[in-house]
Amino acid sequence: MKFRSKHLFLLLVLVLSIAAFARAASNDDGDFVAGAIQEEDDDVTEPETEPSTPTAEAKRSFFSGPPAKVVPRLATRPARVTDFLSEIGLALALVVYVMYYYINSEANIPLVKAWYDTTGQIWSSNFAAMGNPDAKVIKDSPRDYVFYATGRIYVKYLYGYLRFKPRHDLLQTIIEYVWPLEHDELVYKIALNDNESDDFVFAIVRKDKYKEISKDRWDLETFGKPRTDLPNFPHQYYTLVTDAPEFATQVVSEPRIIKALWAAVGLNEKGQGTPLKEPCLESIELTDMPAEKPTSIEEIEKAVKTLTIKFRLPKLVPLEESEAERLKTLTQLVIDIIDSVGQFGKLPLEASQRLKKMRMVASDKLRKEDDQKRKDALYKEKLEEKNKRDEALAKLTPEERRRQEDKEKKKEAKKNLKRGKIVM
Repeated sequence: MKFRSKHLFLLLVLVLSIAAFARAASNDDGDFVAGAIQEEDDDVTEPETEPSTPTAEAKRSFFSGPPAKVVPRLATRPARVTDFLSEIGLALALVVYVMYYYINSEANIPLVKAWYDTTGQIWSSNFAAMGNPDAKVIKDSPRDYVFYATGRIYVKYLYGYLRFKPRHDLLQTIIEYVWPLEHDELVYKIALNDNESDDFVFAIVRKDKYKEISKDRWDLETFGKPRTDLPNFPHQYYTLVTDAPEFATQVVSEPRIIKALWAAVGLNEKGQGTPLKEPCLESIELTDMPAEKPTSIEEIEKAVKTLTIKFRLPKLVPLEESEAERLKTLTQLVIDIIDSVGQFGKLPLEASQRLKKMRMVASDKLRKEDDQKRKDALYKEKLEEKNKRDEALAKLTPEERRRQEDKEKKKEAKKNLKRGKIVM
């Protein structure tokens, strides 16, 4: 389970606050001692009084009232710095946290610059417009940056989401140092033109993550099938899943795409070399269906055909020459996949009809499930109403129950009459 930085900081504040209260409670017991009844100082000379007589006592009582009650007083001591160690620790932790945040809030900007300096030429030569008038890459938060491009064949628009490690967050930096769970990543989401290709699903995912991904992806699990008969494809590192094998065959026959897939794991196009510890390419997902199982037919009809490509970024500062070349190759892969959808996405008639039939079967199945859910809900509602009536009848006397049953029979007879039914 991943904690956000604010959650961790609030947890730290809570722990330190509890410690402060515990320390204050212990000080109450040790530093404040209930004093005994404070006597008058011995060196004060009391005036001599006449011998007490009943008359004198009455007179004193009348004029001075009842004798004053002696009130206990608490003995205290001056506060010391050690009494506020928890509060001082909390304040220092807050100051350090805030200072670390502001000092490192721009720690990822050099990484963004290195990425765009390496890949910018590819984007500018393939898209008419990028970013906005103020910046090519837009800062969304200290760790999130957005890249936008439009004006190209086959594509409505492209968004690139750069998400870096939380280098501005002290608590998450410490956690990441002990338990490295995150990495710098780049996700492209591309909205394709509606009529550039037939409707199908196509995915290339890391082999070690395929089972996990397929469980969470309704579209891949419902329509896609793994393909193991594709030559030159890096099957030992990736799994290709699709319901359009004709398209898959065309894609993996492209030399630049195959070269990029092998480069993503650190090998040449022949599969030779030393593989990377972690592949740079996480997944390529092309789909016309919802990723999660839809709850209605409308969700299928409104689904937008999208292409999503996820990368694990290398160390960008300093960026080694080999990593820079691999980054360019994988950026060109995005362009080549887009072009492949436009060039090979229109399948033969037989394949196109097969895909349409598969989607009709899925829609009919979903429609039947919706109808069954409505029937189950209606049956449950009627059963609850019947149970309520039975409980109400059980509380009536026999005579009241008979009248109520006669009333319901007459009511049911009227309904049947309106429907044209004759009940003898």
